[in-house]
Amino acid sequence: MKLKALRKVILEEMGVQDICKVRIFAAQRDENDSEGPLSDDEEQKESGAEDDENKKQKVVLVPGEELVGEMASLETLGLKKGGRIEVEIFFTIEVQVQGKGLGYNSKLEVGPEETMDVIEERVSFFRMFKLRGFQLYAPELNRIFDMGEMTTTKFRDS
Repeated sequence: MKLKALRKVILEEMGVQDICKVRIFAAQRDENDSEGPLSDDEEQKESGAEDDENKKQKVVLVPGEELVGEMASLETLGLKKGGRIEVEIFFTIEVQVQGKGLGYNSKLEVGPEETMDVIEERVSFFRMFKLRGFQLYAPELNRIFDMGEMTTTKFRDS
């Protein structure tokens, strides 16, 4: 299985494939797998028929490190038989002030369990426009959010 397919499976299983992204981190190597890349002689003995491409792709799994390379296979990442991963699911949202130009446009990553009031902390211009009476509007939902509900509404529920 490729890393790209694993990302897709995780998001589909949670039912958030259309709105979220996921980062995958190494947690624990498969106990039956070797502790690192094999030497060239050991690889030839174990796999005989493996081509040079697969030999070069073998990497050392470092716990806590993000797994990258959409087309990398789980086997080359050391996750073929029960290796463990950690995932971080997040939304990328764009906050902008309509008609005010690119200076008032900000993208940020938020977790589904975070409350919406983090926008106020992470978007530098948010407070200024809040004090001027601007409202938070979600065009995809055609909804205006009340400032009072932002402290209790989580992004997954919004």
